[in-house]
Amino acid sequence: CRGCQECSVLEEPVMLFQSPHDYMTCEDGAVLTTQSLDAVVYDVIVGGIFNAIDQLPVECNITYCPQADVTGCILRLAGHDFMDYDPATGSGGSDGCIDLTHPDNSGLEACLVSGTEFGFDLHAVYKFVCTQISLADFLVIAAEAAMTFTRRIYLSEFPERGEMDFRSNFRFGRTTATSCPGSAEMLPRAEECADVGLVFVDHLGLSWGQ
Repeated sequence: CRGCQECSVLEEPVMLFQSPHDYMTCEDGAVLTTQSLDAVVYDVIVGGIFNAIDQLPVECNITYCPQADVTGCILRLAGHDFMDYDPATGSGGSDGCIDLTHPDNSGLEACLVSGTEFGFDLHAVYKFVCTQISLADFLVIAAEAAMTFTRRIYLSEFPERGEMDFRSNFRFGRTTATSCPGSAEMLPRAEECADVGLVFVDHLGLSWGQ
């Protein structure tokens, strides 16, 4: 800083909190809590997601695998959503909210809106049902659709394994959180076995076998 009395240090820009709610807009006003849901709406959502994934190239190699990348993005999004559950406060869980500015959630916005994830666009499906179903419920169904889609690929080689019926067990009524600062700090560090136990066993009540 030659020739000046005081030197200014450039500060890193502050990223404002962003959640899926900020990306998944609803022209007629999004419902935050699903009041009722029938099988028709569930099937519309699953069918829309199937169609969107089907439009992606089926090519898959070590560097390029669009359908696997997109379904993986959906499942990672839904997983990070439910893994921030805090049993002490009852907050978090599948509330449709993650901190998209946190490094652990990097890239997840790509499968919400058309862009870097091969043009895939969850919002294109959500906008048709956003006045009927909460974003929190929608993301759970999106994850179930992704698992059903990949299961059918598996069944093409192993048909004796049978399909999974998520719809019959689906329960609606989740409330969307429009903001959840600090939620990413509840996520387990992948390299820490103790963190995995804390989140899945202590917080979510699962067993190690599950």
